[in-house]
Amino acid sequence: MVHFFRVISYLLHPLAINMALMLSFLVFNPYSFLFQDEKDKGVFVIMAVAIVFVIPLVVVAVMKGIGLISSFRMMDKKERIGPLIAIMTCYIWFFINLYNNPVYPDELSILALGSCLAVGMGFFINNFSKISLHAIGAGGLVCGLYLSFSSFELTEFKVTFPLLGSFWISSLFVLILSVLIAGAIGTARLYLNAHRSRDVFGGYLVGIFAFLMANSFL
Repeated sequence: MVHFFRVISYLLHPLAINMALMLSFLVFNPYSFLFQDEKDKGVFVIMAVAIVFVIPLVVVAVMKGIGLISSFRMMDKKERIGPLIAIMTCYIWFFINLYNNPVYPDELSILALGSCLAVGMGFFINNFSKISLHAIGAGGLVCGLYLSFSSFELTEFKVTFPLLGSFWISSLFVLILSVLIAGAIGTARLYLNAHRSRDVFGGYLVGIFAFLMANSFL
């Protein structure tokens, strides 16, 4: 079971979760973008993957390589300071790109700002307690999807799979699935003794609260 929960922790890493949340707009509401052609869509995908996932991952890898952190797991909360600053910088960069470009929907800017606030709050709380960054990402995922579906009043959306055809998927099903994913993440972190219960549940609350704050601001 240890290996299973480690796989969950790696696959459902906060960076990957946040990238998936940003790209989810292209799946459930592609018409909210004012793209001129497929090239513009490709630019957005590359920008989201690069700024939200790849660059932060590379920066953390470099920190590991030069000895600023002992491992990617960052068991000591002091080791999290550098990576969190790098991640927050990338997220702010991503938010500014979205907010200043009318091509992208305002709802996506809300999610990007929520991610910035979540990392910022996690950075602050990390000085006092080793809050679960995985749980923050999971809480943000659930709240972000809920805000998006509520804003667009989506009850279902159409998804097309190559060779399989098109299917209509209920937004309620996606929300329930996100809650199950959040539960699996929290269970994995507790099972691996990476965090205490208060760090996990506190992380959920921080993620949810950050996205609610972003929704109020914008």
